[in-house]
Amino acid sequence: MYLTLILGDAERVLWLVVYTAQLLLLARLVQQRLVRRYRFFALYLGVQVLEASLLLALKTGTNAYGWTYAAFVPILGLCATLAVLELHDLVLRDYAGIRSLARWMISGSLAVALVVAGLTLSPDLSNPGEAYPLVRAFHVFQRVLYSALFLFMLFVTAFLLWFPLPLNRNIVLHTVVFLVSFAGRSGALLLRNVGGAEVRLLASTLNLGIAATCLLAWILFLTRAGEQKLVVSGHRWRPSEADRLAEQLDSINATLLRTAQKR
Repeated sequence: MYLTLILGDAERVLWLVVYTAQLLLLARLVQQRLVRRYRFFALYLGVQVLEASLLLALKTGTNAYGWTYAAFVPILGLCATLAVLELHDLVLRDYAGIRSLARWMISGSLAVALVVAGLTLSPDLSNPGEAYPLVRAFHVFQRVLYSALFLFMLFVTAFLLWFPLPLNRNIVLHTVVFLVSFAGRSGALLLRNVGGAEVRLLASTLNLGIAATCLLAWILFLTRAGEQKLVVSGHRWRPSEADRLAEQLDSINATLLRTAQKR
C-alpha cells in the first residue's frame, strides 16, 4: 500500500514533468530554427502535447477520457513512424543513390520488425486478470508498434556503428535518444501487459522516467550548432578498415545513382 502511494505520487509528478518538457522541447525547436529540419519529430511532439492537454482537462475514469486516449493511440503511432522515417532520410542524406533504394526497402524492414515483435505476443496475452479487453488490445498494439520501431532504430544504430558516415551531432544524438525512448516505451508496455493492472503504476512510472530523461537530452543537446558540428560514425577502432568501408559505401552509392539515371 505504501509503495502504491509512492508510485502514484511519482507517476503524477513525472507526468507533469514530461508534459512540461514536451512543451519546452517544442519551444526549443522553434527557437533554434529546427522545426523545418525535424518537422515530423515536431509533429510527434505536438500531438503528444495536444493529447496530454485534452486528457488534463478531462476527468479520469470517464468515457470521454477513455475514448480520447484511444483515439490518439493510432495517431501517435503514425507520427512516431514518420519521425523515424524522417531520421532515416537524414542519416542517408549524402547518399542519394542508397537513399532511393532504401525507401522501398524500409517498408520491408519495418514489416519484418513488426513480424518479429508480433512473434513475442504470447506474454502480452498471458495475463488473464485484465479487466478490460479493449484496453489490453490498445496496449498490445502499442507494444508491438514501439517494439518494431525499436528494432528498426537498432538496425540504424548498427549501420552507423559499422559504416563511417559523416553526420552532424544532432543526427547522432537523435538516433541514440530515439533508440532509448522506444526501448523504454516497449519495455514498459510489455511489463504492463504481462503484469496487468497490478503493475500499471510501476510500468507507467518507469516509462515516464525514461521519457523525461530522453526529453531532457533533446532539450539540452539538440541545438542549431549541432547541425554544423560533424562527427564520423563507425569503425573508429580500426581507421584503415573505416577508410575501406567509406570507399565501398561511396562506390555503391555511385553505382546506384548511375543505374537510376539510365532508367
